Amino acid sequence: MNRSTLRSIAGATLALSGAALLGLGATVAHAAATLPADNNLYAIGCADTNDFQLYEVSSTGELTAIGDGSGSDDFYDCVPQAAWDWSTGLAYFSWDGDLYSMDVATGDSTLVAALTGDFAETTVNIAIGRNGESYAIDDCKIATINLTNGATQYLSGYETNCDGGFYYFDPFAYNATNDTYYTINVDNTEDDTPPIDNMIYPVNTSTGVVFGTTGSVLTGANFTLDDDLIDSYRTMSFDSNGVGWLIWDNGTLGALYSVDVATGNLTSEGVVADGGTYKQIQSTFLKSPTPPALADTGIDTSGLGTLAGFGAVLMVGSALLFALRRRALNV
Repeated sequence: MNRSTLRSIAGATLALSGAALLGLGATVAHAAATLPADNNLYAIGCADTNDFQLYEVSSTGELTAIGDGSGSDDFYDCVPQAAWDWSTGLAYFSWDGDLYSMDVATGDSTLVAALTGDFAETTVNIAIGRNGESYAIDDCKIATINLTNGATQYLSGYETNCDGGFYYFDPFAYNATNDTYYTINVDNTEDDTPPIDNMIYPVNTSTGVVFGTTGSVLTGANFTLDDDLIDSYRTMSFDSNGVGWLIWDNGTLGALYSVDVATGNLTSEGVVADGGTYKQIQSTFLKSPTPPALADTGIDTSGLGTLAGFGAVLMVGSALLFALRRRALNV
């Protein structure tokens, strides 16, 4: 998969663009969300000194650096979706065919193992469940991933995604309140055969099939994002209240959104920046003390229809961000 990592001019600030992004929230949003007091949202940045710089992200998008990115000697490339593991108290991510763990107290990363098996020599998005069950996703393929030795194995139904035209799943996250994994199809719909809408989808981790690929009515959020903007929805994570946190980042601008999957409301929370300075982010994970209790419905997927409202407001947000970017380029 092509993971574009365009860079902004070093040190550029978001004063003008940030004000416009904050104003977007009033258009597509409802009440601003707040992270639970015992939850921490983290991001791994694409620094010009290394790629593993850890930040804590506030509910308004402000970044606070933790450590110096120890564990990486690379720069100008971006780590994809990371995940928190309640069972080990560490975060995990992959880069350049390897699996890494990260200590959020120090920001230091440690090489765990090279990826082997079906995702050998691949950079993958990772999601981890409440009991330590872990999965990796790349393009249309989904696999189990062993967080101890890096072994990966495709789930049996992944070819259904590929054959159905679902080519590029990118953000990948676990919502512990309903025991559901979610991903977003970030492909260009006009290039697909057959054409596929860009949606947020629940994932069947028993088979690797993403709902919607078999004609099921459970097709996730029924919306299409602008093809020029869809691949800028980089990463998402869910807090212990089941609220999703989504970062839109196009390489020059970044914005934090909260997503209420019970109502479909999308809220612009603020500009993603460190003291007013843009930092490119393509990876987040969320730490909470213990996995939250499942909702009364358990893993019942009947509530997935509420994602349709989420899709509708994402479409509005995308159109406004497109206008913002065009305006920013003409400043």
